[in-house]
Amino acid sequence: METDVSVSWVLQLPEVRRAVPEVLAGQAALERPVRWAHVAEIAEIASVLKGGELLLTTGMGLGTRRAQRLAFIEALAERDVAGLMVELGTSVPELPAELVAAAERARLPLIALHRPALFVEITEAIHRELVNREHQTLRHGRELQQQLTQLALDGAGPSEILDAVSALVDNPVLLERCGNGIVYSSTHRAGSDAVLAAYEAVRRDLPDAPPVVAQPVPIDGDAAWGRLLAIGIDSPLGDADRIAVEQAGSLIALALLRSRQDDLLTARHRGNLLTGLQQDRIDEASASAHAADLGFGRDDQRFLLPIAVMRYQHSRLSVGEVDDDTLTLLWRDLDQELRERHIRAIVGLRVEQPVILLVLSLGNDPDTRTAIADRVAAVIHEIVGRCARDERAPIVCVGGVARSWTQVRRQLLDAADALPAAARAPAQRWHDASRPDLGRTLWSLRDSMQLRAFVHAQLHPILQWDRRHGTQLLETLIAYCEHDGRKAETARAIHVERQSLYHRLARIEELLGASLQHPDTRLGVQLALRATRYIPIRSELEVAQTGRSVTPPDVQM
Repeated sequence: METDVSVSWVLQLPEVRRAVPEVLAGQAALERPVRWAHVAEIAEIASVLKGGELLLTTGMGLGTRRAQRLAFIEALAERDVAGLMVELGTSVPELPAELVAAAERARLPLIALHRPALFVEITEAIHRELVNREHQTLRHGRELQQQLTQLALDGAGPSEILDAVSALVDNPVLLERCGNGIVYSSTHRAGSDAVLAAYEAVRRDLPDAPPVVAQPVPIDGDAAWGRLLAIGIDSPLGDADRIAVEQAGSLIALALLRSRQDDLLTARHRGNLLTGLQQDRIDEASASAHAADLGFGRDDQRFLLPIAVMRYQHSRLSVGEVDDDTLTLLWRDLDQELRERHIRAIVGLRVEQPVILLVLSLGNDPDTRTAIADRVAAVIHEIVGRCARDERAPIVCVGGVARSWTQVRRQLLDAADALPAAARAPAQRWHDASRPDLGRTLWSLRDSMQLRAFVHAQLHPILQWDRRHGTQLLETLIAYCEHDGRKAETARAIHVERQSLYHRLARIEELLGASLQHPDTRLGVQLALRATRYIPIRSELEVAQTGRSVTPPDVQM
């Protein structure tokens, strides 16, 4: 790669070498790039400089007093000039020690020319090289644009364009979606671990982060959609690399739009197939024919496993929204990952929910249901963790094994219907929608006035007592139920003496008007606490005097 026009490069020019240059200060800063060259003999020259200039002078503007010389060096350093080159002669026979020391403190390259120099030849040589390089960069940019445009015209997708850009800049190139991490990547020579570590350093703006060229990638007028990043860990990044990344940004945006539309259409098409099954609009023969078109052979359709996926873990009574773009990305990565792992599946998207529906082939062995569900759930959690920069886990509900597409309908409905209740249950890798579940039953009864009245009758007296007296009876009751009535464990869990626990339990029994030792009493309390996951009274229960939310236990049946 061509080196920059730096102070050290200027020192190698024949026009400079004839003047016998000597570096007196700023040796460590000789690689500073030179943006332009100026000749000046006035003390106030710094005021008209913009930074990056190499200043040539005979020293007449340095001044005769120590303070003037120091001020001259300080002014140049503040302007961030590339260096100061002084021809020794009648005006300045030698550079004073205090001037040299000041330049060294400011890390300003200070070069003495021991023989007369033709400044016009030096500046011409520097400017000629700068202009030539600018022309080369522009020509290279046009060539890059032609190459990348041809890629786009040939129908290349985002990953192919990233691979091409990575080869052009000789470094890893990543496409980042703001707030969702890496969408596509081309690691080039560096390993994946090294690229991810470099990306994290860049994202967090760490002091040791590698150099990076970043270009915004706007989609549908959203300038903040994402960024194209070239990370300089395999080779240095220069102006040509910056142009390549800039040129690629708009082409990536176009490729993303095309790819996103293709993905969304495919995802919705498959989603419509599975939704049609759910709604009994597709019969057995049609479903089998559609599956065959998607690569499901006769043996692949012998035993089928429906799965429904929702993006977010619960936010108590509300489930997080997810936009079409993110859902489509999740669908695409999941479909691709399952194919790479040789798991036969139809993966569809139901955007209006938003839900991802799957039907997996168990081949000839229905006993692999649990193992396959474990594998697929692990893939789903991994993909969501990679695409979504938050701690909310996906909800995965697995139906029962179906021996026909007609049975798939029922099991797919069960899996999808189980999502809202599962979203409010304790987090699990996957939820079994084929088994009876108390949470789903309570969810189906969430609008029942009888259930609300039952919960209110069981828990309202305790909640009211806590509010009026600043006590923690509700928290005590929850811990007591969580430990199945074992008092020693309950006392340890809430960090109170056993005698204090006895007093609290006695007060709870007084408010309930029943003994907690009676199985029906404890079961009723546990059911009421569980029901608060699904009905609005939950919000009341969370605002106890403890000042923090409390999570009701699972019912011990």
